[in-house]
Amino acid sequence: MSLPQRKASTPPTILGIKRKNGVAGNYAYTVHLAYPGDQEPATQPTMVTLHSNLFTNSVTLEAGGQQVRVINTERYGPDLNPTWIRNFFGPQ
Repeated sequence: MSLPQRKASTPPTILGIKRKNGVAGNYAYTVHLAYPGDQEPATQPTMVTLHSNLFTNSVTLEAGGQQVRVINTERYGPDLNPTWIRNFFGPQ
């Protein structure tokens, strides 16, 4: 399953952000999203997970069973947190 293609000019609405701590500095945020034009109310919001580590600045986005490395992560903030996520999914 892959994410549906969306227009870049229509950022999603973030419905929820939840952090989960792992081991050895690993942590992840699960983000529930609703895109403009989705059936209202969204019966199944899009869910993505963003993974990072306290000791690195790398971020991996996981959605639909696939993982993609986010490049130039500093564009969105110094480290993965709710503000970083809002900047990432906000208007470009």
